[in-house]
Amino acid sequence: MLLRHYLYIGTFNPMLQRLTDGDPSLVSRYTDAFAITQLWCVCAPWNGLIFDRNKGKPSAEGESEQEADLRASVLSLFLTALQCVLFSVCACIPSLPLQYFTFVLEVINRSFLFGGNAAFINVA
Repeated sequence: MLLRHYLYIGTFNPMLQRLTDGDPSLVSRYTDAFAITQLWCVCAPWNGLIFDRNKGKPSAEGESEQEADLRASVLSLFLTALQCVLFSVCACIPSLPLQYFTFVLEVINRSFLFGGNAAFINVA
């Protein structure tokens, strides 16, 4: 998933050049919009809240607290994977106005990816 984000960022300018037919002012406007959305990392705690809400609640009698924490991480990992699929689909559609939504999905998915991985490594 992280490689997908690196690929998107690495091919961002050529993609915009292709979608805008090389119009420098339009490329600049979309590049500025992408840069501004990178500052909106207010969604970073959401994945942690989802994880903590389901953490430490053993569902079976023989289940340990660590097993319950690992089970709680499934929802977090599923949401991260689903967001990555949505981000990848939107990034592949050659529609210029859709790229604004793709920028937002990239930021949300990146924050979920890093937050969820850190929480999972902590539990595992």
